[in-house]
Amino acid sequence: MTILVALYEWLIASSYVTALTSTRIYCEKAPQNPTFPYVVLGIDTSNPTNHLGGESGHENTIVSIECYARDPKGALNAGTVAEVIRNRISGYRGLWGDVYVQECIRESSFMTSDPPRDGSDNWTFRNVSTYGIHFNQSIPSFV
Repeated sequence: MTILVALYEWLIASSYVTALTSTRIYCEKAPQNPTFPYVVLGIDTSNPTNHLGGESGHENTIVSIECYARDPKGALNAGTVAEVIRNRISGYRGLWGDVYVQECIRESSFMTSDPPRDGSDNWTFRNVSTYGIHFNQSIPSFV
């Protein structure tokens, strides 16, 4: 299981997260014309930890979590979703499915907004947080 799939399944299993987003959590990209609010997960960088004998079985990955909302309180709602996710994963250590997470730390967060394109007052708000995740990764066995 990849770290992105493990994170996705961990968030989908959280009633706190799905109370706000339902099952609208996507890996890498959202569908066209999605229902708001929703979340997009992505991997920014991924670096295995190696030693002289090859791979060590540990990996450091930077994951971005983008929370989108569009309504009169869109900025508040995007921030609320981001905060609920932060409370579920930042500082976490343990299993996400069959992936052992050694640590998950929020590294940065910012908010942006996009004006409406249809003449309405429906701005799209996006809260982006990045997390450093250090986890155990299987070592290739060459079989």
